[in-house]
Amino acid sequence: AAALIVDAVARRAQELARHEFAHFVVAHVLEHGLPQHAAIATESLLRADLGELARHRYGRFGLEALFRHAALEHQVAAAERLRGRGEVVELARHEFGHTAMVAMLQSPAGASLAEELAASASELLESKFGQRVLQEAGRLLAPVRAC
Repeated sequence: AAALIVDAVARRAQELARHEFAHFVVAHVLEHGLPQHAAIATESLLRADLGELARHRYGRFGLEALFRHAALEHQVAAAERLRGRGEVVELARHEFGHTAMVAMLQSPAGASLAEELAASASELLESKFGQRVLQEAGRLLAPVRAC
């Protein structure tokens, strides 16, 4: 019975990620669920407008969990969609989106994102949220520049 409930949650992850309390369950499925449930939840999230999800008060947690726990190919797909739509700098400056961008930066899929954000430093410095993302990008770039 529990597997059926988790399966239903995973299939509705896109919708439930935006809920005040259900977003915790979606993140938990991505982190601790069976591989098939995590894959279903990830695919559901990937069908969403990822930029809108990142800007959502609760939806961002689903996207953060995707960047922290989903399979690498799903992380890459999400990162490419956000970058392809040119939303990265805007999200980095957003009240909620910036946390999703930090999670993306910390993931293998977002490794090259640090340089892109550093190139937009002047724009990011205009926002306290952008400053936080830029600080994380700088932390990731520091070992590269030290070489």
